[in-house]
Amino acid sequence: MLASSNHHRTIGGNGSQTSSTSKESVSEAQSADKKSYCEPRSAGTPPRQRPPVEGAERKTVHENKKRQSVSAAGFDTATSCLECGTESFARSESGEWYCESCGVVHSNAEIEFTEPGWRPADQRRTGPASSVTRLSIGTVIGEKSCSSPSWTKYNNRLDHSQETLRHGLSEVRAVSVALETTAKVTERSAFLFRQAADKGILVGQSIEAVAAACVHAAAREELIPFPLKEIAEVSPVGSNEIRTAFSKLLRELGLKIAPPSPTDFVPRFVSEAGLSIEVRKKATEITEKLVEMGVHVGQSPTGVAAAAIYGAANARGESITQEEIASVAFVSIVTLSRQWQTIRSEVNINAQK
Repeated sequence: MLASSNHHRTIGGNGSQTSSTSKESVSEAQSADKKSYCEPRSAGTPPRQRPPVEGAERKTVHENKKRQSVSAAGFDTATSCLECGTESFARSESGEWYCESCGVVHSNAEIEFTEPGWRPADQRRTGPASSVTRLSIGTVIGEKSCSSPSWTKYNNRLDHSQETLRHGLSEVRAVSVALETTAKVTERSAFLFRQAADKGILVGQSIEAVAAACVHAAAREELIPFPLKEIAEVSPVGSNEIRTAFSKLLRELGLKIAPPSPTDFVPRFVSEAGLSIEVRKKATEITEKLVEMGVHVGQSPTGVAAAAIYGAANARGESITQEEIASVAFVSIVTLSRQWQTIRSEVNINAQK
């Protein structure tokens, strides 16, 4: 029993000594390893690599990849593009990260997809809103500057028909702006000019005359006609050329436009003459009575409207001369006087309320 006990004690003592020896060996090895890393190495000697720890290699690779993918601004280039799904990014000179595939600029902020007008990628367009009043031919953008020959020779890219259309639409817009027409009249005028160009109506006619005729036709369709002489004043061509182009426009396009009524001219003539709303109402009553009686048939509608306004102003006690109202209506004083005599003989102005 004693021997067994001593033997057991001896074994236990040897085990403790062995354990202590192992710990001392590990400590000495770690100290030596640490010392070797701290000691300066001679030139040409490759650095020692620490032995990989189990499970740490994959973590290190992941951390390195993540560290490389995150920019200084905090943008993760390892992610996919929110627009097209690719993982190819580049950085501009200003420091912005953008997708090399679709060009969407990425940042730390989220891309807003709910703003008004947002459309899917396959349904988008660029540039200003399309309009029939302008020639949508496009231009060159990108690397070349505005001083390049391709920019200065922009119009040389157009063929003859496109150049004609561009000039005609420009003339339509110029006449419409000068007459202060509505946007609807301008759009309709441009549409009529495009039709005229497609059907060959421009052959034998000047572009300016056809453009002015289109504005004249569109204004009459919207019941806000302009005297032909007024249109000729803001156009580079005369009233006779515009009248000829207008007649050809009606014939070739098959437009059904009724002759203008004297009542259609009253509001604008009264406004330009600076008269009151009471004069406008009175003149409207007079012209409507004349139309009902058929007195206006065969007469100049602008002359009848001017005479009615002159009579209404006198009835309301507002002073205006025949010369002033004739200038506004683009008629002669002789025409106004003759129409005024007709109105006095046909309508009792003082009886009109």
